[in-house]
Amino acid sequence: MSAPGGKGGRTGGRTGSRALAWPGWLGFARPTPAVGAGALLGQLFTRELEARSLFNWLPVAMGLGVLGFFAADREPMLPVVLGVWCAACVLTVCLRRVNVWFQLSLAIATALTGFVCAALRTEAVRAPLIERTVVTRMTALVESAEEGVTRNRLVLRPLSAERLSAEALPVKVRVSQRGPLNVQAGDAVALTARLLPPPHPVLPGGYDFARDAFFKRIGAVGSVAGKVTVTASPAELPLWFGISAAIDCARNDLTTRIAMLIGGQEGALTAAMITGKRGLIEEMRNADMRAAGIYHIVSISGLHMVLAAGIFLWVVRMAFALSGPLTARWPTKKLAAGIAMLGATAYCIFSGSEVATVRSLIMTLCILGAVLFDRPALSMRNLAISALLVLAIEPEELLGPSFQMSFAAVAALIAGSNLLRLGAGDGRHRGIAGRVLRGLVFWMAASVGTTLLATAATSPFAAFHFHQFSPYGIIGNAVAIPVMEILVMPASILGVALVPFGLDAPIWWLTGKGAAGVLAVARWIAEIPGARLSVPGLDMPAMLLFAGGFMVLVLLAGRLRYLGLPLLVAAAAIAARPQVPDLWIDRRGDAVAVKGTDGQLQVFGPGVSAFMLSNWLPAAGDERAASDPTLRGAARCDGQGCTAQMADGRWLSLVREPPAFEEDCRRAAVIVTPLVAPSWCRPALALIDYRYLAQHGATLATLEGGKLSFQTSRDEGTNRPWWPAFKSFRPRSPEKAGRTVQ
Repeated sequence: MSAPGGKGGRTGGRTGSRALAWPGWLGFARPTPAVGAGALLGQLFTRELEARSLFNWLPVAMGLGVLGFFAADREPMLPVVLGVWCAACVLTVCLRRVNVWFQLSLAIATALTGFVCAALRTEAVRAPLIERTVVTRMTALVESAEEGVTRNRLVLRPLSAERLSAEALPVKVRVSQRGPLNVQAGDAVALTARLLPPPHPVLPGGYDFARDAFFKRIGAVGSVAGKVTVTASPAELPLWFGISAAIDCARNDLTTRIAMLIGGQEGALTAAMITGKRGLIEEMRNADMRAAGIYHIVSISGLHMVLAAGIFLWVVRMAFALSGPLTARWPTKKLAAGIAMLGATAYCIFSGSEVATVRSLIMTLCILGAVLFDRPALSMRNLAISALLVLAIEPEELLGPSFQMSFAAVAALIAGSNLLRLGAGDGRHRGIAGRVLRGLVFWMAASVGTTLLATAATSPFAAFHFHQFSPYGIIGNAVAIPVMEILVMPASILGVALVPFGLDAPIWWLTGKGAAGVLAVARWIAEIPGARLSVPGLDMPAMLLFAGGFMVLVLLAGRLRYLGLPLLVAAAAIAARPQVPDLWIDRRGDAVAVKGTDGQLQVFGPGVSAFMLSNWLPAAGDERAASDPTLRGAARCDGQGCTAQMADGRWLSLVREPPAFEEDCRRAAVIVTPLVAPSWCRPALALIDYRYLAQHGATLATLEGGKLSFQTSRDEGTNRPWWPAFKSFRPRSPEKAGRTVQ
């Protein structure tokens, strides 16, 4: 018999069930009763310090600073912010030998660094924005041109424009053009264009094109009216502009050649995967790829950059391996990594240096740079370094789905890499056939495993931003990714190398066959019932809980990471009970959706568009297509406006002409109008007119206890460079208040 407390017993004379045993899998000794939870947390934190995993949280701290900048309702006082930041940095250096206080001070200094980087970036890109719609005759330089299925897209640098002073002239404008593309980058052109301010979100929390346009220095968008005429170029053009124009022309030439040699949509897809020019892909094909969860393959981003760099690395190392003396005398692995870095950079420049491409390049250079310094290439620390660099250079990217999804996917793959390596073995005791079979099984299992991990990590971000989920994405990626790895990228590098010799046609034919297979699989998946699932009501609290739980789970190295699981459960519990708003109001006030007495959305108004419905319906959890006739018909409309019944039986009125105010303001509980309502119009629930929409933007409203609670695109009084404060005015009479939100 064992003594009490020995191997066969329990302290205090308890015996029997092992359920009372201290969980040894936690990896540390059981704390004494006198110390308890404090010692346990201390041991957990000490393990994290020993694993040096707290470095991985520096991008999180920097990201919080960036979020703080964009959450502000006005521009910060930059001298004050810089002074506080410098003080925090000095304090951090002074406390470097005091462990706990040093960690806290470093986190604060890093957060302030993110705030400062965002503020400096905003000042660096600040440029004029047009304030209202204007039709103008202008001369400009073509910065980039892209041919599309129905419309071409031009990015112009205006030189002069009628009705716009030199101080109000935007640095860039983006316009669409119908008909054949008859200009190219570098041309000087004259044209008539209808220009508008960059549009704001169509629903609160939605994609803010105006903010993205601001950081790209695009001050207006619009369309070309009539022909675009090529004129004489200015005598001197900046060197950087000439290089950029030459690269864009080369991309267009290669896109045209690939699309012509392959033909059809497989040619358009192949060209997009190589040059990043996606205009030739039909919208139906885009929808199929979104349903299959593989739309990311048409954007030059992480997958393309890693594959391109990997091919350069592999080819160069194989070439060096052919020379024994060279391999013996030189660090060929480091040389190959350096050449791969140059190749990846060249590919980024050729593909247009879009924001997602540059971000992927930074991540790839960090991974290859680790090889030069004999560090593990794929590690959480390298990912943290790349995130810090991206946030320092382009902090606005933190708000976009591309940054969030790409870093989440890579972090999940790194954290789960040990699981993915299980079962690889060394195959020393197997024959050739056994090793080949084992390698094939492992490769297939790894492909499925990586797809599952990446899908699980990115799906909540996709649901938050796009309100959609592709349940069959694992099938689409299981087909598309191997085609990219084995066929498209290796063949593309060879094809580009053969273009000057005119011997590239067979290569593009081969890649076109692979693209055709990808499109066929995407179409097959899109036709499966439930391929596109709407995810309504995933709001900010649920998203913050998920992001926090995910980061705790993947960024910490010890058992403390399991504290992220309760956060994930809480996020799922909130997301499982979505609250769909009762009213959906466009930022202009000329399009409305109302949840009727039957619980279904009904849309009406002259401003209703397919683009708007493609955002509203998924966010409401409505699986109907934008063309579904049941979306319309419940409202009663005439030349002066529309009326519709809300879920509680009361009426909403959309007023389009001033004479309708007299009757509708008396009868309707809610008035929505793109006009300025008269001061005496006071409906029972809400008045949403031009002044309200100009200050708040697109609005959602929910009926609660007979009252409306509102969610708006921005708060009243907000004044940011990409969304300046509303300048109020008081018209003399309602009849002269026909101004609409632009």
